[in-house]
Amino acid sequence: MLLTPRSTFEGPSVHSPRMPAEEDDEAASGPPPDPLDRIWLHPSELSRFEAEALTSGRERPQPSPWAVAVVSAVAGAVATMAVLLATGAFDGDDSSDSTPTSENAAARVVAAAGTSVVAVNVVATGREAQASGVSLGSGEVVTSAHVVRGAETVTVTGPDGLARTATIAGTDRQTGLALVIVDAPEWPALAMDQDVEVGETVSALSVGHGDPWVSEGVVSAVDQAVPARESVYAGMILTDTAAGKQARGGALVDDEGRVVGILASPPGASPSGLATPIDVAIDVATQLQTTGEAVHGWLGVTGGTADEPAGALVYEVARTSPAAAAGLRQGDVIIALDGTSVRNMAGLTSLVREHRPGETVPIVLIRDGEEVQVDCKLESGRAEATPPTTSVSTP
Repeated sequence: MLLTPRSTFEGPSVHSPRMPAEEDDEAASGPPPDPLDRIWLHPSELSRFEAEALTSGRERPQPSPWAVAVVSAVAGAVATMAVLLATGAFDGDDSSDSTPTSENAAARVVAAAGTSVVAVNVVATGREAQASGVSLGSGEVVTSAHVVRGAETVTVTGPDGLARTATIAGTDRQTGLALVIVDAPEWPALAMDQDVEVGETVSALSVGHGDPWVSEGVVSAVDQAVPARESVYAGMILTDTAAGKQARGGALVDDEGRVVGILASPPGASPSGLATPIDVAIDVATQLQTTGEAVHGWLGVTGGTADEPAGALVYEVARTSPAAAAGLRQGDVIIALDGTSVRNMAGLTSLVREHRPGETVPIVLIRDGEEVQVDCKLESGRAEATPPTTSVSTP
């Protein structure tokens, strides 16, 4: 049975007993109630009322507040529905290709580079140590020399979750890097980027204690010299990531997941946020794989930083050194080596170590205000300590 709103007709009010069901249906088909007595109005009725008011001069009938509210709600619902349909809010396909704006950058980096970072476990007499390593592909893993040196057994757990016994191909004291080899030719090689700039966003990745670990930060400085007990680590990348000893041997990666450095923890130095540039690590790993040792060029000078002209200010020239043989003197300011600009003594040390002993390199320097070029034949590197870098103004 259809329910109709209560109606008020002209004439006296009449109360009658309830009709049977069929009589109710007949009553429902009678004259419709007056529009002003209903809780809803059709838009055409509103237009009619407005027209009548204008032609008759009578006051325009005012619909009840309920009627206005209902009409407004219906109109608003229709408009909202149109907007939702236009924007595809009711589409059933959830496979949108759009990327959320709140995407976790660290998670993206881990997904891109995480398979290149492996766990290294070392057992030696009286000690057990953990470190991370970075896969170079074909079962070659670069890790921390300080951890694996003197080890009886080295076990590497890779991206497949399997622990494999590794052999040590060699270690390098001047960079603190080691190369270990496992029988895992299917392990992926890393994607790398040699261009690192101050202010660049980076992440430190590690699995040194068995669990993945990540710390985000920025590059604070490059070409830094870090004195350690056994050598000077030259050309280091300094970041504000919270990478400590537990991360040594792990990967420093950029925001695209490309490895830019190997996390380092020089003995006797602050371990936080230091990394060896990836190009240096690749060179050392190649030498260790080929000959079992890594050799670096040696010039034989110590000094600081000159700011005018910018370069490496020579404090002392070692006797019987390549620098002495080339005629370098105290007070010289070295501004270029083999065509590459030199900004400070740490940068000079890094450049020299990139060359092999026996190579002859041109050196450009400023002496008594004049530019001078000399040729220098480098010798095998030595683990000398470099004095703290000092900024000095020179005439």
